[in-house]
Amino acid sequence: MYINEEQIRKKHKVIITKAIKLSKQIKDKGHSYEHLTDVIDNMIDIIGGLPDDTKIDIEVCVVAAYYHDAGRTVTEEGYEKYSVELLKKELEKEGYNKKFIKACSDAIIHHRWNMMPTTLEGHVLKDADKISLIGVERWKNCINHKHRIDSTLKLLTVLRNNLLYFDVSKKIYDEKVVDLIQVLYNYIFLGK
Repeated sequence: MYINEEQIRKKHKVIITKAIKLSKQIKDKGHSYEHLTDVIDNMIDIIGGLPDDTKIDIEVCVVAAYYHDAGRTVTEEGYEKYSVELLKKELEKEGYNKKFIKACSDAIIHHRWNMMPTTLEGHVLKDADKISLIGVERWKNCINHKHRIDSTLKLLTVLRNNLLYFDVSKKIYDEKVVDLIQVLYNYIFLGK
């Protein structure tokens, strides 16, 4: 499936710019701006691997992905609800229609690991977010800042087979886990 990422970013520039600013305010090193870019990249890879006849709103996926962790600027507990509220407020202010706002909200609200998305866009977001748990930049960031990732380690045992929805997501996971092992090897044994 073809994605014109540049066109989508131009169309939603105001919203995306605000989301990026919010992401840079998040204190959790595992959910930094690098995490956001990793999620966006994963999402694009997932959508690109879906069959061409898949009925998915790519713009909803992109906008929702940019806002999925915005609520972490308010709280960690139930942050997804705040992410939805922040997104709704901005979309309404910019004059987006209610259908688009609802679709973005639906994609975000159930993206956490222990939740089940209710839309295809939500499944894409959740898979992209969960794959980022093994993202090289996330791990480097956590290691460099001595940020413990105990909860992430617990999820790794079930992530691929129990949490990822799409076959293409599992394939991406398999590729990224090799990259992560290489980085950890370099860090542990080569001091890089």
